[in-house]
Amino acid sequence: MAVGLKFSKHLTYDDHNTKEGGDSGVTEEEFLKLMQEYPEFVNSKDTYFKTIEYYRNILHYDDKTIEKINDNKPKSGFSEFILGYNDEKARKSTTLHERCYTYITWCKWISASIYGKENYREMKMFYEMAERLGLNLITYDRLIDKEYLESLRIKEENRGIKLTNEQSHVLTLVEEQCRWYHIPSDDQEKILQCFPVIPKFREAEITEVIDDIQFENLIGMATIPGHTLLFGFHLPYINYADEADYKACADHTARLKDILNRLSKAFGSAEFYEYREEDPDMMRMVLSKKGKFAYASLFAEGEFDEEFGTSKRTIPPDAKTYWKTVKKWGMTPAELLTYVMKQKLPVKVFRQEMYWKWASEGN
Repeated sequence: MAVGLKFSKHLTYDDHNTKEGGDSGVTEEEFLKLMQEYPEFVNSKDTYFKTIEYYRNILHYDDKTIEKINDNKPKSGFSEFILGYNDEKARKSTTLHERCYTYITWCKWISASIYGKENYREMKMFYEMAERLGLNLITYDRLIDKEYLESLRIKEENRGIKLTNEQSHVLTLVEEQCRWYHIPSDDQEKILQCFPVIPKFREAEITEVIDDIQFENLIGMATIPGHTLLFGFHLPYINYADEADYKACADHTARLKDILNRLSKAFGSAEFYEYREEDPDMMRMVLSKKGKFAYASLFAEGEFDEEFGTSKRTIPPDAKTYWKTVKKWGMTPAELLTYVMKQKLPVKVFRQEMYWKWASEGN
């Protein structure tokens, strides 16, 4: 398992993945000069993996195969550096090879790979390398930016945290069911300006209001550095100015997309999700990027519907893929609220009256 990275002039993999688009514009000399500043990386030419002893004793290649490998090795125009290389470990292992380390290569294109799961330290190091070379760091489906790094840092910081019973109850509720917006920004005022009405919030402690958010008519707003979560059972009603606006709306999905497009125009991206653990056939996600609708999927009652905007990638309708996508696009409610509780941050809440008034009249 590894995380593949590209150093690119472009912001997306599709633009990068062409003969001209992949050229980093960085010379080998410039690359080697940069790598001198990272002594934790070892030139693969200096490792056990590039010796005849390795080919013969570990891989058990015959002399003819070894000779062919040496003849086909790039004499110039290719450089590779390995992170955390341990020669003694490599010599003792019959299965370990250079691809089992985090590494970076240059061949006009600059690529890197994080071995195992992505981690903040190595991702941040590659991000800084790309920044110093005047390039972007991308994967096949996303741009690695400061907001993504911060979310990765927070996720790692959350690991191993000990929660009280009340705090565990918060996470249990949002993992069982949740409706939420995720916006990659902590500018609450600017976020709220994207909705028809700016509500009057009050501050509260999440453990004291989570039941009313999940089951009654409170809407919660939790913010940490670089991320904001708007959530609650009756969250969709904040898309409307009032009851008349709701009843007059002929297409509620179009209204949701409009809100997301406003948010993503202001902040680069925005998502809406809905999930119920007790009903595994109920999963919904809607994504907008740079002011344009990107993708939507709804899995309900055994039926799966997708709508493609700027994104053409299908996301399979299963819980594992669903949560993997949520984490890839941003943060889960549990991850964000864990950080809120750990840092003892308040959340903001407001009472959403429209639904209750409308329901009480028998509609």
